[in-house]
Amino acid sequence: MARFLLFNLLIISNFSLAKIASFDLCADQWLLSFAEPGQVAFLTPLSQDPSVSYFHSKAKNYRIQSPNIETLLSENVTVVLATNYINKSVQHLLEKQGIKVIVIPPIKNLNQLLFWANRIKKITLSKSEIILKLQSVKEDTPPTETALYIGIGGSSPGTETLVDQAINLAGFRNINTSKGWRYMGIESIITQNPDYIFTTGVGTKNYAFVNHPAYDKLTKSTIMPIAQNHTVCACPQSFVDFIKVLKNCLLYTSDAADDLLCV
Repeated sequence: MARFLLFNLLIISNFSLAKIASFDLCADQWLLSFAEPGQVAFLTPLSQDPSVSYFHSKAKNYRIQSPNIETLLSENVTVVLATNYINKSVQHLLEKQGIKVIVIPPIKNLNQLLFWANRIKKITLSKSEIILKLQSVKEDTPPTETALYIGIGGSSPGTETLVDQAINLAGFRNINTSKGWRYMGIESIITQNPDYIFTTGVGTKNYAFVNHPAYDKLTKSTIMPIAQNHTVCACPQSFVDFIKVLKNCLLYTSDAADDLLCV
């Protein structure tokens, strides 16, 4: 047991001394959640894009670089953090060069989010308290209001998605009961007539989707715009804050919803 603990401590120590590089936008969010600038070799350019990166302001304190194989090898990177966007062949090539590749899979629920938050925190020796916030997240009261979330392109999250769990934890009942993300037709939405429709992409074609003339038939729905960088990637802080944002949407009236983002 003592040898096992010592071995794990050495691994964690080696990681903390290593230069960790991000391979994609969602890996950026995890490193920005837990790692200090001195621990990070570089983040991707998208980390500073406010439309998709939740920590876009914080990312300005980190070095930015496109994560191609040549750069990863020339920068003496020892650890690469990636999500499911990394190609298996690229991963194997990096590992053959002695680079440790940590791949965070698609996260579908709070338990998985907690698992990976604990793992990344140990790797970076972070003092972040976000895990305590995650552990304190719970459903305050049984959902009374119905809701639907419409993402970019009109896709909507159903069961086994982190966004669905956030909707429920915020006190809403998601009308999309299908598994995963799928497109919900206007007819189906009108038939179910949810109390709230949360949508991203204000000023884009996606927002025009909810301004379709057919939506006039929704007799009780309040359409609330939400910044899409809350849900592009799954990471602890954006999840906790997204639940707060959904709860804050209840404070706005339908007359104000056309011009305001829930914040």
